[in-house]
Amino acid sequence: MKLERNPFEPASDGEHLCTVADVIDLGMQQSQFGTKRRLKLVLITDEQDSEGNPIRIITWTTASIHKSSKLTSLVKVLLGKDPGIVFETEALIGCSLAVTTEQVTKSDGQVFANIAGFRKLSKNEHGPLVPLNFVRAGADDKLSAGPPSGQKAKTNGGARKVVARNQSHNIHNVDITDADVAFPGEA
Repeated sequence: MKLERNPFEPASDGEHLCTVADVIDLGMQQSQFGTKRRLKLVLITDEQDSEGNPIRIITWTTASIHKSSKLTSLVKVLLGKDPGIVFETEALIGCSLAVTTEQVTKSDGQVFANIAGFRKLSKNEHGPLVPLNFVRAGADDKLSAGPPSGQKAKTNGGARKVVARNQSHNIHNVDITDADVAFPGEA
């Protein structure tokens, strides 16, 4: 099998409007504070790479909604409220925020965009749309049990994979299914 490394283009220094495209449960991982459950958030930025695709920013956080946790800070910015006692991370999918990044060069020469800060979007700002061809990590696994009770699965059009299941956080308040979209070769 031939494997090829995708060239990764980090976000430029400065502020970017971003939309949460995926929240991935990484399970239990070792950290400087012991073994903790970790999450990986994939953010789609308003910046494009050399091929015209949206640049992604990845951030990791402990899966904790303690009042001083990074995840709680993100939830407050994304949803405008405290996560409460029980929180479903799927609620973050499709939510937007502004992220300030600083490029950092690792010892091996690889450059990545470090998140230096984030803020809530103003009323006239809108995060970028998640591309139709974006496929969530483990989307098939997330579908196996079906959507939460009382909620429909939303699709991302062309890829026909689930993008989000939380109807209350559709950033445009419009539900679109595959039946609403004309695909190439269909009329």
